[in-house]
Amino acid sequence: MIFLSEIGDRTFILVTIYAAKMKFLVLFLLANLAMWIMHVLSTLLGGVLVLFIPKIVTRIICVVLFLG
Repeated sequence: MIFLSEIGDRTFILVTIYAAKMKFLVLFLLANLAMWIMHVLSTLLGGVLVLFIPKIVTRIICVVLFLG
């Protein structure tokens, strides 16, 4: 879960580093692709986990993660 949530931060760092080295359009498309993949993975993971974990357990986990 932590790895998936950190993809956005790593993408920002890489875009910043490559901004001076790559063409704008290529960098823009690659950054969008990375964000799209991150959002699709998180949406699929959230949709699948709800099928296997009861709603009350999901809410408790969310509260614990938020407070942590």
